[in-house]
Amino acid sequence: EELLGEWTDSLGHDIVVTQGNGWRGPLHARLTRGAKEQVLSLRREDGTGRWACGNAMLDADGSTAECLIWVAYDGRRSVWRRQPEQGGAGGPMPMDLLPWLLHNGPSTSASALGTGAWESGTRRRWGSIIEDDEEQFDLDGLAGTPGVATGNGADRRPDAASADAARVAALLDVRQVLGADRAAQDILSYLLMDHDLVRRPDEDPVVPAVDSPLWERLPEQPRRNALQRLANFNCDGGGCRASAAAEDFTEVHVGRHRFPVATTDVQALLRRWTGPKDSAARSAAMAHVLALYRALDNPLAPVPQRSALQLGWDALERKRAGIEYELFASPFNASVENGRYGSRWPHVEGEFGSIGSYPGVIDVFPEGAVVGVNPPFSDAYLEHVMNKSLEHIVHRFGRVHLFVPVREAPWRSQLRRLQGASFVRQFWDSTALKERHLGQPVVYWEGSELASA
Repeated sequence: EELLGEWTDSLGHDIVVTQGNGWRGPLHARLTRGAKEQVLSLRREDGTGRWACGNAMLDADGSTAECLIWVAYDGRRSVWRRQPEQGGAGGPMPMDLLPWLLHNGPSTSASALGTGAWESGTRRRWGSIIEDDEEQFDLDGLAGTPGVATGNGADRRPDAASADAARVAALLDVRQVLGADRAAQDILSYLLMDHDLVRRPDEDPVVPAVDSPLWERLPEQPRRNALQRLANFNCDGGGCRASAAAEDFTEVHVGRHRFPVATTDVQALLRRWTGPKDSAARSAAMAHVLALYRALDNPLAPVPQRSALQLGWDALERKRAGIEYELFASPFNASVENGRYGSRWPHVEGEFGSIGSYPGVIDVFPEGAVVGVNPPFSDAYLEHVMNKSLEHIVHRFGRVHLFVPVREAPWRSQLRRLQGASFVRQFWDSTALKERHLGQPVVYWEGSELASA
């Protein structure tokens, strides 16, 4: 009875589930969109008792009375939402795990993807878990390799691009579930950043394990929904790759997601590319970098705009100060030359000038250098920099330019050691090419010696 009734799916089909008879199974699902109609069987699989529709199985844990999620063997999904009853009493809408549009406007150009071309002007939904074409929608025709591994193992895959694409796709699934909850989206960005420093040796390097204490930062409901989406995550689960979804790189495709890219970010990557002149290799590396940073971004932020985790001192001011190396940077916001900055993803950003990641890159920079230190303002990074690395940084380098927020934290007493520090009110957004006001007091310190503790 929980399946009977009228539904709509994420591709715009009208679905009517009725009692059936004969070989198709106990229930029939009649799907209609325009002139096309398709009838699928709904039945319980022998041995498991799980509901199946065509070759897709019902995700009972992720589904609700108002939202059904069907999962094919190859990981693609079709999402059904129950239609509201006509003339029903008003009231709050039931919670929808997939409420948010990924792309609700027309595409600016037709794009050839690895899975085929898609038509310019079509409406792209994040609710459209499977790709928006007729063949992929046909649940009776879905085929793949049965069995999906579970757990969050460390990356043992030789193909880093494919493994990272699987990670990004999984995290964009989580962002899809969080929807328009801006606070939860921000929390996710910060916990993903901190995961790099606090993860266990057996955890995936990008996606926290479902039992990671970092997830406790999210409120109960978004945490539960996010963990449901990651329950079966494994970076070996598919062979997807990030790729350009537009010739000018204004959109990138990874897994079942597409996201916009700022022209300034594209230009920055083109300027910093040090790899072979092969355009295919360059495009693949660019898509790889853009996808990884997209996983950290709050997708509710305006485009183009850089995440608050990636803002920095004005590039002109950095040059005037004589900064030679930057400890926390990216190909998008670094002001120094290639080979002189550390970044979050050096395994792919190395071809764009990165020479390592924090904290190891500290000892890669030459002693006596003038170094800019602008860590992400996340809990784990600030604690690590201020309590574990600050003395080593100041002792090793000739001069340090440090930026750190003022907040109640175990490391706050370290701020008293920054004699002569001043406050800054704005940071530079290298993507939007404008200054952004800081919503918190931030200290700037230039020096070569710390005061006594």
